[in-house]
Parts: sequence; structure tokens; C-alpha cells
Amino acid sequence: MQIDTRRRRYRDPFAQRRWQSRQQHVRTCRCGDDLGTADGLGGLMDTVRSAVKTGNLLLAVAAAVASGERNEEKLTNLLFFALHPERNRRKLQKGEPGFKQLSQEWVDLRNRWVRPYLRAISGGSKPRPPRGASEKCRVTGKNCVSCGQCDACRRSIARAPSSNLVKIPRELHFGGSSKRRLDAEALEAFKSLFQASRAAGFRGGLLKIVSSYRSYDHQASLWRGRLLRILKQSGCGKSQLRCIARAIDRTSKALSSNPIPHERFVWQNRFLNEMSKGGCASACNPKSAMRKLRKGTAPPGRSPHQTGRAVDLWVGSDLSLSKAARQRKHPAYRWMVCNAPRFGFHPYPPEPWHWEYHPQGS
Repeated sequence: MQIDTRRRRYRDPFAQRRWQSRQQHVRTCRCGDDLGTADGLGGLMDTVRSAVKTGNLLLAVAAAVASGERNEEKLTNLLFFALHPERNRRKLQKGEPGFKQLSQEWVDLRNRWVRPYLRAISGGSKPRPPRGASEKCRVTGKNCVSCGQCDACRRSIARAPSSNLVKIPRELHFGGSSKRRLDAEALEAFKSLFQASRAAGFRGGLLKIVSSYRSYDHQASLWRGRLLRILKQSGCGKSQLRCIARAIDRTSKALSSNPIPHERFVWQNRFLNEMSKGGCASACNPKSAMRKLRKGTAPPGRSPHQTGRAVDLWVGSDLSLSKAARQRKHPAYRWMVCNAPRFGFHPYPPEPWHWEYHPQGS
């Protein structure tokens, strides 16, 4: 006995709807349709292609939307042509070699990247529901964090400081200085992330930027002040603190011209040599103090903030390791673990507030 699969399909309204949608797409497919005249598209296409080259398709969509384009087909065409520059914006023709595969690729771009983003910014839906949002986040191993069914792992930055630092808009700041800067590509990606977080319902200061790019001198100043504070708390005397402060300054000055990032422990080893040369007593135990400090602060030349591609965000409480457990329970942090990697941002698990921009393909 044969089964009438077509009739069976029509009895299921959901299957029927899916089948009709596919047939409608085949009949009216505008896959890779032209984008009109080239006037005004050159700069936008360059931006989209640049994002696509790094593998960040979401950033490409965000850049196109930021330029004022909201048409679903045109946005999909922008992605499609950026991925296939050899077509020179030539419309797909039924019957040409590879039509079926290219047509399906166009549909996948629309359904996976364009449509969800348009819905997110219109408030229609979240870009990616935070699965397991009711479950606690926990650090797994040294470099990963798990929140229910969502996982995210660190992708450390080993790059020179950005040569294209731009000012961060005031509306993305959480208090503090209005002169914060970030790598231009990282900032565009963060704008998209921030907009998606607002579509997901987060308000106020949540996920705004507390800290971003730091110069070598800025990082050296932070390290100096915090190291001297730890040594003072450990009982180091005033005369020894003065000697150690001079050793710190000599070390930072000597290494300031070294390429960034510095080799691991290069600052610490040079500092111990400078202490010895300066006649500073080792009774203050500087090695122990530096080990303690490195749990929350990187020495000059080793901080991801110096690349211009790292941010510290407000996750509901102070940026302190004593508040880390509380922050991992915050819905904003769970949302970041589930969604931030799609925008190119990855966590530093020991510090829930710290995120680094390192998109796939970079």
C-alpha cells in the first residue's frame, strides 16, 4: 500500500506552511538581485567586506543597518555579494552552475544573520535566547565559563596596540572619563552587542563600559600604585617603599619601548634586578606581592587593555574579585556568555566584567 505523502503533508498545517514557503522562495527568489546603482554603495560595501573577511557577519549586518538600510533582501544581498565578489553583483540565474547551492546559501544568510538581527533591534525577539538563564554560571577549567547550556571560552589577545583608536560615545560609558577610546572595529562590534542587550531588556548602566584602552604609562601607573599598596599592607617600611618605588619606575621606563605584548615575566624579572641594583631589601617579599597583584592586574606590557580591544563592563557591582561570584549570578553576565561570542567578544573567566574582542578569523 502506497502512502500519499503529499496529502499527508497538507494534513499537517505546519509542514504545509514550510512546504509552501519553500515553493514561494523558488518561484520568487531574488537571491543576489542587484543593489541598484553603485552610487553611495562603495563605502558601505567596503565596510561590509572588511567585516566579512574577519568572519564577523553580524558586524557586517550591523554596519549596513547603521547606514540606514533595513530591507531584508538588500541586506542579504550585501552579505552575499561580499562573500562572492567574483559575481560583481550579478543576479543569480536559474539553471546556472551551482544555482541550488548558492540559492540555499543566500537563504541561510537571511535566516541566520539578517532576519534575527532585524527582529532584535525592533524589539521583536532576542538575538539569541539565553538558554539556561535560570542556572548559575561557573568557571570550567582555566579559560571557559558555563551557564546552563551556554559556554564561552577565552580567546586571548596577543596583538600590538591598535593603530585606529576612536573615541567611545558617551552613551556607552558607565561614569568616569569621557575620553575613553577603543579600536574602531571593536567599537562597532560593541555597539551591535550593546544594542542587542537593550533589545533583550537590559537597562541603566548594565553592560556599559567602565574601562577600555590603556596606554603603557596608564597601565604602569596602575601597577605601581597597587603593588606599593600591597607591599605597604604587608608591613613594608617607608624607606623600603621609596627604594622599591624607584625600582618600579626604572623598570617601566626601561621596558616602555619594548614591543607589546611583552614576553611573560619580563617586567617582574627586570624589576627584581633593579631592586638588587638599588640595594632594596628583599624582606618585603616582592615576589609574593606580585603574585597576589597579578590575580587582578597585569604588569605593564601584558594587559589586553593596551591593545585597545578589551573592555571592562558594569555587571551590577564593583570591579573586584570579591564581587566576582555575585556577578556570575547576574542575568546580564549569563546573557553575555550566551551572546557576546557572536559579536566577537570573549570572556576572561576569573573576571566577569572583562571581555576581549577577538572575532573568528582574526
